[in-house]
Amino acid sequence: AKQKTVTDPFAKEKETKGKSNSVDVAKSQLNTIGILSIPKIKEVLPIYDNTSSIALDNGIGLLEHTSDLTGGKGKHAVLTGHSGLSLNKLFTDLPKVKKG
Repeated sequence: AKQKTVTDPFAKEKETKGKSNSVDVAKSQLNTIGILSIPKIKEVLPIYDNTSSIALDNGIGLLEHTSDLTGGKGKHAVLTGHSGLSLNKLFTDLPKVKKG
């Protein structure tokens, strides 16, 4: 009998055998506009210009209709992100960060 190869569906990397993975293609189209570094929880996350599922699965998104990241008086940028994902920590450890 011919043996079949069993792959782990939860593995971070899957074999593509020369074909582009649709997730990799989607990731390559994300527009990184900054980096969020939180040393206390050892996180360095890309900030994307949108809050699509693919963006939030891989980093932090800038909420539409809020200010840009340049800052300044009267500007309020809102960053969004997930916590508790199985493949990426993202904001999971954020409660460990204290004010000050």
